[in-house]
Amino acid sequence: MQQFIRLLLIMGVAIALPSCANYKLHYAGTEQNWKEDHPDPDLKRTHTMYLVGDAGYLPEKGVNPVLVHLKKELAQEKKAASVLFLGDNIYPHGMPRKSEPEARKEAEQRIEAQMDAVADFKGEVIFIAGNHDWANGLSGRRREERYVEEYLNKKHGVDDEDDKKWKNYFLPDDGCSGPEVVEISKDLVVIAIDSEWWLTDWNREPDINDGCEIKSRTHFLFAMENILRKYRNRNVVLA
Repeated sequence: MQQFIRLLLIMGVAIALPSCANYKLHYAGTEQNWKEDHPDPDLKRTHTMYLVGDAGYLPEKGVNPVLVHLKKELAQEKKAASVLFLGDNIYPHGMPRKSEPEARKEAEQRIEAQMDAVADFKGEVIFIAGNHDWANGLSGRRREERYVEEYLNKKHGVDDEDDKKWKNYFLPDDGCSGPEVVEISKDLVVIAIDSEWWLTDWNREPDINDGCEIKSRTHFLFAMENILRKYRNRNVVLA
């Protein structure tokens, strides 16, 4: 009997709790007048950063409208600007090996669509990895990085990695953890990290830290703290 009564109480609470909720928008007390709050008209835009996520997904027609719009915007961009691709650049399983020709061709088409959108852009371009880019493990992540950097450098007339003009577009470098800093301007920096490096089961990727300066999560946190302290007086984009 006691168990039955306890069950009824639990059910009663479960039914009553949702009735306490409502579907109205709730704003913090200090932000009630956000619609009337506008930037100072005397402020001047000093930089525009385009953030592009999940660009590796292509609709059935094979054209991503976001990339089409991005290319048009960049063509008209006259002031300082940059583009940051936020990961999941190749759906569904990152960059396959060349021994998988069909999957490889599809993956190349997906990532090339993104790179072609920024090929003529003169500002900073940064790619970072997402979970889809790690779907083929560390080797797949590094294949994608290599493909992106060779493709974009070649677009800018640079064929040799030893050339001083060679640029790392895919960060952090070589599948390492980061943090890597890109100083966009005197007021703005991007700190690139690879969250999948942290989340990955290192027992399955024993070579994950080979060639990397940071080889432990503890060291990563120490480096991150120091970098944030160093750039505490700038606008920081952590990606």
